[in-house]
Amino acid sequence: MEDLVQKEVDALRKILTDTSGEPIKLSYATIDNLVGDFSDEDCVIGRGGFGVVYMGTLWDAGSPMKVAIKKLNSTSPSFDDEQFVKEVRCLKMAKHKNIVQFLGYCADTANEVMELPDGKHVLVEALRQRLLCFKYAPNGSLDHFINKGNFHAMDWTTRYRIIKGICQGLQYLHENRINHLDLKPENVLLDIDMEPKITDFGLSRCFDEKQSRIQTNNICGTPGYIAPEIIDCGDVSYKSDIYSLGVIISKLSTGCSMPGANYSNISHEHLQHMMKRVDELAKSCGDDDQHKRPNINELLCKLDEIESEIEMVIRVNGTSIDQEPLHVHPRKLVWPLAANNSMPFPLHLTNKSTDDHFAFMFLDFGGVASSCSILGNKGVIPPQSTWGIVLHLQLQAGEPAVSEKQGKEMVIVRSTVVEKGFRSNDITVDMFKRHLSVQDRVGSYFCGTTPITTPPTI
Repeated sequence: MEDLVQKEVDALRKILTDTSGEPIKLSYATIDNLVGDFSDEDCVIGRGGFGVVYMGTLWDAGSPMKVAIKKLNSTSPSFDDEQFVKEVRCLKMAKHKNIVQFLGYCADTANEVMELPDGKHVLVEALRQRLLCFKYAPNGSLDHFINKGNFHAMDWTTRYRIIKGICQGLQYLHENRINHLDLKPENVLLDIDMEPKITDFGLSRCFDEKQSRIQTNNICGTPGYIAPEIIDCGDVSYKSDIYSLGVIISKLSTGCSMPGANYSNISHEHLQHMMKRVDELAKSCGDDDQHKRPNINELLCKLDEIESEIEMVIRVNGTSIDQEPLHVHPRKLVWPLAANNSMPFPLHLTNKSTDDHFAFMFLDFGGVASSCSILGNKGVIPPQSTWGIVLHLQLQAGEPAVSEKQGKEMVIVRSTVVEKGFRSNDITVDMFKRHLSVQDRVGSYFCGTTPITTPPTI
């Protein structure tokens, strides 16, 4: 027996160091060796509806390595071997950096001989052990940070990386036709680098190749995270996971006021804009109408767009927005427009550089109004100079009410360094577009976003 235990411990160590390794079947003796004593409360690192999670240690000749052992509750009415098999199947299929690494499983049944009242003896099942073994995540679950008083210690950079990681893990699951169906903070673990790992596939469904939804009468999940269509009519689809994801994103994007280290060179205004965009995505994920929710690919594309906006602000050379050679003022415009009534907005572009000449041009009006004209929409600004611009904005009849446009609109101007003597008439759109790729942005400057906000309607 000792040889078997040592062999399985060696196999677990190998899988831990080689993430491409396949999970193995483990004997109960090996599990018992890893945990030591299931009655020791000090070994408990988590509890859930389907069982208890214990800390395990590989105590062989090498350095100790930690694992997590999930012991399923065999006395629960919801305990089901078929469900156990489904979870193992899903876990074996799911190999991704944002999904908890599955190491092995144990399915052990102990029998004993029982004497019946008539004197006959029969073999009966005395104890069923169903256990799962995972790589240990030292920072515990996301729930620990959201609901246990550690939430405000988590900066925006960390939160955003967690949001992005969960989305990438869910994208992998959906691409492999796995519907998680119990996505919540308790089922997202955080490794030593705060990288999220989706876990707990006890309720997951593996769809067939041409299957995208099912009907069920078995309503399972966690209140507050279950999609309304499951509760109302038992309709289960990939959009069910998107609803749960939206709740998580909303929790992570709420109440954060501390910028992250990676965004130390971005203005508070732009950081707030990024957080607002992420929160809007969370709301779209939580739409009661599942058909209006984005799929996971669309959601990741939106996150990429938000990142691109921030990357253009941070820039290749790390210049902060307040140190921009070309500065837009004012940053915010008040928009008291009425339909068919054109209104001028003066803007000033200031070149703070002591050496460079900047060519600028308005390339994107972000849907500001159905009619927008600019007096002086392009030009060349010498060092230590200011250029005046007048925007004429007009809201056409039939457009949405002004209050519905609050905080959603932008005017964007781009600029690039040019040689002294460069003429305004030589400025073209292509001068700026060729610098907008992630690989080649040198010389492209995002000089300012001017959100157009509206006063409340009286």
